[in-house]
Amino acid sequence: MDLYEFIALDMEKKADTVWYHATYLTWRCWEKGKVNLYALEDFYVEVYYDNEFNCVDDIRSFKSIDCLDGYLDRIDLFSLLHPE
Repeated sequence: MDLYEFIALDMEKKADTVWYHATYLTWRCWEKGKVNLYALEDFYVEVYYDNEFNCVDDIRSFKSIDCLDGYLDRIDLFSLLHPE
């Protein structure tokens, strides 16, 4: 699946695809809760969780490494390069 095929999916199918096929990388905080970052094929996916309503608020995807700035201090490169 490429980025544009992923973008075309509805929210439920995006969530299923991330759950079953993506690799969790790290997380960061946002105003309503937490954002989990995943790698999927050759792009990244952010899943926005709303703590107040205990639900996924949004799922965003991108390829640009510029969008990773908020995560750089949290990504454990050693574990990515040396999986168990």
